[in-house]
Amino acid sequence: MPATMTAARPFGRRHSRPKTLFPTSVGEAIARAPRKEVRLPAALTAEHLHGTMPCAVANISSTGALLRLPFDLSASNIWLPEMVRLRLLNDRREVDCRVVYQDGLKVGVCFLAPFSAMSRA
Repeated sequence: MPATMTAARPFGRRHSRPKTLFPTSVGEAIARAPRKEVRLPAALTAEHLHGTMPCAVANISSTGALLRLPFDLSASNIWLPEMVRLRLLNDRREVDCRVVYQDGLKVGVCFLAPFSAMSRA
């Protein structure tokens, strides 16, 4: 090998941090917020959705939640809008959320207000 050639980087190694969908400060807050495993019936509403979409809260923290959908939206190329409203059916609370990621049957949301500040519906 000539002295002027440099060794190639190994294929498949990541040399930079992956990009996130939210600012670093929010990402750090989400990473530190302790999550509680739950099974709460819930529903999502949004401006372009007709009616409500049933879901279940799988885990929840003070900053967000992981939702499980009854069917895979990505199989139909359907994506939720960036802003949704999550309604917990048992205690009739609502909170505005921002969709952080959507992957098959899972949707991660970030609360736009503290969990304790949700208004009664």
